[in-house]
Amino acid sequence: AVIVAMAPVIDCWYVASLDASVCDRGASAEAIVACLQAVSDSLTVSSFDDVAGATAAALENACAGDRVVIFGSFFTVAAAKTFFEDVGCCAAN
Repeated sequence: AVIVAMAPVIDCWYVASLDASVCDRGASAEAIVACLQAVSDSLTVSSFDDVAGATAAALENACAGDRVVIFGSFFTVAAAKTFFEDVGCCAAN
């Protein structure tokens, strides 16, 4: 349901698996990619082993005026927050 709601407003998807030692309930990046492709085979999707890698890639590929939206479970957002703290970015607040 979330993918269907978000698909029209997201140009590029950067999906990641969660660290299994922190959360063993999350879907793998591969499973998320399969769900996205089931909604539309025209979506631009990149898959990563972890949230930090996905976040770094999204930021690297973002252009002026783009928004990087991080969503999923609390574990996903917490991992992204840790990434921002590690790189010293104010976006962690």
